[in-house]
Amino acid sequence: MAALSCRHAVQIVINIRVRENTMPQVSAVVERTHSLDAACDLFLADLGDWVKTCIDRYRDALPIDIHDQATYASSWNIWIKYTNDPDASEFLYVLSDRISDYFQHTDQWHHGYWAQQEVHHGTEHFELFLNALYRLNPEHAATRSKILDACEHIGNWGNDCPDWFDWKTSLFRSTHLGTRTVIERPGHDINIPDHLRMINLSFLAFRVSGDSRYLDLAIAHCSRWADAINASDQIPVALQGEGWINQYSDEQRAVYGSFIEKLNTFDTDLDRAESFLASNGVDTFLEALNVTSDKKFLSAAERLLDVFATQLHDPDAGAAVDAIRRYRSLTGSNRYDSDILQAVADVHPENIGVISLDPAYDWGGRPKGIGKRKDMAKWYEDGEDRAHSPILLSLAAEISGDQLLARRSVEIARTYFRLATEAYPDGRDHGCSGCSVSAIARGHGRDNNAGVVSAVLEPMLSLRSDE
Repeated sequence: MAALSCRHAVQIVINIRVRENTMPQVSAVVERTHSLDAACDLFLADLGDWVKTCIDRYRDALPIDIHDQATYASSWNIWIKYTNDPDASEFLYVLSDRISDYFQHTDQWHHGYWAQQEVHHGTEHFELFLNALYRLNPEHAATRSKILDACEHIGNWGNDCPDWFDWKTSLFRSTHLGTRTVIERPGHDINIPDHLRMINLSFLAFRVSGDSRYLDLAIAHCSRWADAINASDQIPVALQGEGWINQYSDEQRAVYGSFIEKLNTFDTDLDRAESFLASNGVDTFLEALNVTSDKKFLSAAERLLDVFATQLHDPDAGAAVDAIRRYRSLTGSNRYDSDILQAVADVHPENIGVISLDPAYDWGGRPKGIGKRKDMAKWYEDGEDRAHSPILLSLAAEISGDQLLARRSVEIARTYFRLATEAYPDGRDHGCSGCSVSAIARGHGRDNNAGVVSAVLEPMLSLRSDE
């Protein structure tokens, strides 16, 4: 690895045209490097600068009443993996303890999990932040304990708490599951794709503990979804009773919309499939396939991916690209390789000179499609709407073996990251926001782990190590 200290500063400039009452656009020249090694080293160093800035900024900060206040740091694993930075590791473990103590002390948590919360946001601290800590050091006793303390409630195994799961139907009892309260009112009795976040936690608890009860629950619930997806003419929007539904009632829609920004209309398979992607649903089915070898889980994953593969031309659809990357890694299948390569056939990333970010762009609400939020970044390439996704470019480079394309994907991704650190807050005040450094690094709430650090730098570092 080249010395990290030898990197050059990326040129950051403020656009001359500043709109009234808005933040100015920021722009940067895409710095060209001589190799994939050099591009990765420069990006890794920039990531380290941000990590160190955050540590200095928040080292003595007290916890706040934000459910996902730690998830901004879930992309730091890559920095720690390649540098063994002890300060960063220690900061994360202290942060984890402080948050746990705070939420327990304020009675927002009871027995290690939220006393009352819906299944989408309630899982994020555990599935994203604690999961990242576990991957950092699977033997860390406090992290393991926190994960199991929360996950024991998934299958009704905790004491002094209401039941969450109906083992007869393999469904959860509500959209709102807490360790003091489970809301059982009309509209709450459906199981939505967001419940798969609970299943991701079950798989995590199985990896931590080796206890087969977590695996049994995960497979039982996944089977309900896989059977419905494979049997229905339309991709189902929810499970209910012994079957599934393809459209929400007004009452159900009101409940779901109470915690999800501008619900889709769910009138297309893209709308329906996007909800699975935003909760890592493809990964859930692939994990079920991995532990059971049951092809119904493969079929369910592929039905969703077949929809996502139609959106690869959209530069916001990085989460779809990253789901295909993980599918390729687990199955060894080249089913979507031609789709990826076709999506980059008519783009010319080598011609991009300047990338700009408009941090105050008004989208007029959440657009339809993959990777969309009303507060997401607005990117430009040489003054025009962006046409390139660095995540797509990186996967195309993996498939084709094109080292020049791999290098260019990292150079573009690094420019995105640098602009984000100039224009946005870190993400501590809203981890799933679309307008934070974290949103660009690891993805916002509809991307979930598909950012320029997690889905470009990390795989390209691995590609470099295979050279």
